[in-house]
Amino acid sequence: MPDVLLVTILIVALACPAMMWWQHRRVGGAAPGCAPPRSEAASLEALRQRQATVSTRLTELEGEGEDRPST
Repeated sequence: MPDVLLVTILIVALACPAMMWWQHRRVGGAAPGCAPPRSEAASLEALRQRQATVSTRLTELEGEGEDRPST
């Protein structure tokens, strides 16, 4: 029984580096496990747009809450 546990731990411990190596080989030199790089300006603009959308929606929801009586 301890041999099975030891083998399982060894397989799991080697799986992560093996997957990182394969990702590196497959993607063509990109950092293993990392998302492709994005343009910082595009990300910042998208974040600002999303923030404005959420802020508008929050204001709408807060306005709806004032119409309802508290329980």
